[in-house]
Amino acid sequence: MDPRLFGVPSRAVDILTSHGRRTIYRTELVFRFWNGRRFGAEVPGSWDTGADFFTISERFAAEHGIDWSGATEQLGSGGIGGSLGGVFVPLVIRLSRLRDLAFRVDCQILFDADFPQPLLGNRFVRRNFNVQLLGERRTFFRLRDPTPDAVPAAQLRAPAPPTP
Repeated sequence: MDPRLFGVPSRAVDILTSHGRRTIYRTELVFRFWNGRRFGAEVPGSWDTGADFFTISERFAAEHGIDWSGATEQLGSGGIGGSLGGVFVPLVIRLSRLRDLAFRVDCQILFDADFPQPLLGNRFVRRNFNVQLLGERRTFFRLRDPTPDAVPAAQLRAPAPPTP
């Protein structure tokens, strides 16, 4: 099987949508954040077809040690929950299905947001993968060639220790 192709079963989520549906299916990918020295624990994130960017809440950023204090680009974002302010920060992630590749992503951290897991936006997904949906319950991802945001995970290095 081609290692650049993988399928992801969708997870049923019970919420009432604006169209009156009670259950929807979300494509959930598992990934790890690069913290400058190593990749952290596995974290699930949902592909949000309504989002443009990789998006996390301020609370999630704090829980996972993602420092945004030096962010220089501020933003405003609107969605189902209304308008929110936030900042952009660069992050590196690795999908658990693609152990040899990492991805540089533009991440928006939204203040006062209360969603429990990261949202993988269309900008990241569409730039790096060809996607095929098999109904609502399964999504197939194939790496694009070239993959603009990918970097070999082996190239990521921890910073050298300071010299005395």
